Amino acid sequence: MFIGVLALLLNSTCLIATPEKRAKATCQTNASTVRGNALTAEDQFLLGKGYAEGKGVDQSWTKAAEWWTKSAEGGEKRAQYNLGLLYNEGKGVQYDPQQAFQWIEKSSHQGNSRATGLLGYFYSLGIGTPIDENKGCLLYTSDAADDLL
Repeated sequence: MFIGVLALLLNSTCLIATPEKRAKATCQTNASTVRGNALTAEDQFLLGKGYAEGKGVDQSWTKAAEWWTKSAEGGEKRAQYNLGLLYNEGKGVQYDPQQAFQWIEKSSHQGNSRATGLLGYFYSLGIGTPIDENKGCLLYTSDAADDLL
């Protein structure tokens, strides 16, 4: 899946080459020194996850949101989902139900069944979108069917 070194860290002698190492953030270097444009969307997602969980770095919702934004803009559906959650909860970003809805919807359109279920919830309650109970129910049903398969 990954060939060679995927992340170049500035001001450090540590290179992270595998997803497991990136996810665990074993390097002592502050991940904010990574060149964002040198990373794949998955790499950026994993850095955001490291900040969200505080693994190897100080926990920071703001930093997690920064990395997940880059990743989500690159099309990573897990980052889109997580970013939607942050906007819905106001963690690391300003509370913004419209942004939450947009990111959750993008993730759902890429096949993320969790996002699809949450999208149904958003439609049912009118979070970031006008209330549409029929669409909400349809999305809940779709998500439930996916979970049974």
